[in-house]
Amino acid sequence: MNYPIYDSIDEVPECIWENRNFVIEKYLQEEPELGFKVYYCSFMGKRKIAGELISKKPIVKFENANSDREIEPPQIIDEWIREYKIDFGRFDYLKYQGKYYLIDIN
Repeated sequence: MNYPIYDSIDEVPECIWENRNFVIEKYLQEEPELGFKVYYCSFMGKRKIAGELISKKPIVKFENANSDREIEPPQIIDEWIREYKIDFGRFDYLKYQGKYYLIDIN
């Protein structure tokens, strides 16, 4: 859980950019006053269960969430299922400025 988070892209050390073993992602947080959020949707066939996790920690996991509530899955879930040709699994995603960003496929 030791993921460095920098305030700007300019703060990312050059050695990180040069190392092909690292993944650099823009950190998106829509409602900082509520905490750090990540969304998930587990699915099998047409059945889907989606939720919203909120944590006080910037790397949100089920283990450190102080809120886990069920939500209606957004329409984009069906688009991702078709695009990636997946019958069952789980998507982790973010919402930022009204747009959804897929961050993990399990």
